Amino acid sequence: MNQHVLAERPVVVAHRGASVEAPENTLAAFRRALELGAPAMELDVHRTADGELVVIHDATVDRTTNGTGAVAEVTLEALRRLDAGAWKGDAFEGERIPTLAEVCRLARGRAALVVEIKAAGIADQVVSTLEAEGVLDESFIISFSQETARRVKEIRPGATVGLLSGKAEDLPQVAELGLDAFCPHYAAATEEMARELHAANRLLSVWTVNDEDGMRRMAALGSDLITSDNPALALEVLPRG
Repeated sequence: MNQHVLAERPVVVAHRGASVEAPENTLAAFRRALELGAPAMELDVHRTADGELVVIHDATVDRTTNGTGAVAEVTLEALRRLDAGAWKGDAFEGERIPTLAEVCRLARGRAALVVEIKAAGIADQVVSTLEAEGVLDESFIISFSQETARRVKEIRPGATVGLLSGKAEDLPQVAELGLDAFCPHYAAATEEMARELHAANRLLSVWTVNDEDGMRRMAALGSDLITSDNPALALEVLPRG
């Protein structure tokens, strides 16, 4: 992740785009985040049956589209026929599941990408796509999978890579894996954690903070990045600089 993005901390990260206002992980949500001026946008990546990388959180399409089934068992063409927006409101009817490349092109030069690799075995392809689209240097790659995070760092040592976790006890794994950041649920974050990471020149990136008090508390304890479903509120209340 470019240092200019980190120059004004905490960095507000629009979780799955501006997902309070628009259907998560769609181009509508990412466009809204850009309109708001979010400096970074988080997204989730799975791979289709025919090997295409798509932006969707769940391993199945059931929750966020009008279809059913596993992403990994459906072709991109079939996924494209699904409506990924109507569940959020009539205004978003017809929104589609985007590809990773499409989101990269939308964000390039406008916002950093926080890319969560959800599926096993796709790290190399994700990195290659970010590189081909010219956004690898502007990206922060994260995963709950230690193996995935390790693999990204192995093939691109200069990439910014973080370990997602719901537990403070996983903090030592960041150093053991040679990663750049720890990404805990905000309820697990502490000032001591922030100090330890910063002393090692690493980042603290917390998720998912949607209330004003929580945002201010995370900023005060030293979070470098704060992920929120409501980037409009975060941009309003968080001091940066």
